[in-house]
Amino acid sequence: MDHHELQRLARLGAHVRLGVRTHERAALLRVFPDLSNGRVPVALPRWRRRRMSAAPRRAVSRRMTRYWAVWRQKNAGTAQRGA
Repeated sequence: MDHHELQRLARLGAHVRLGVRTHERAALLRVFPDLSNGRVPVALPRWRRRRMSAAPRRAVSRRMTRYWAVWRQKNAGTAQRGA
């Protein structure tokens, strides 16, 4: 079987598969007609970030300040500068 014959058979098989998919799509749209417009029927909820008030923000700031101070002391001799 040469290249052209193989390509012809592959194209024929693809054509048949597309026909099957077209019929399958039509059957699904008969059952679910609202899917035909391509849009989601219900709007998805938007994710919103919770706002942090001033007090928790200050608490986080203090914790991170302490964290980085400890980190700097621990890595004082090992950090390379001017890379």
